Amino acid sequence: MRSPSLLFSLKYNTHSDRRAFRQSQLIDRHIELLSCLTFYSSSSRQRHPDNYK
Repeated sequence: MRSPSLLFSLKYNTHSDRRAFRQSQLIDRHIELLSCLTFYSSSSRQRHPDNYK
């Protein structure tokens, strides 16, 4: 999963440089997509009858 503090520090440090800030936003978007993918894959992996007790 992603660590909010790390992302916040990245955004805060690169905020002065517009290009770097835009790059960090792209990285943030990629991390969001990756976390969503991993969440869905893990949740689908856990879909077993044993979990519905």
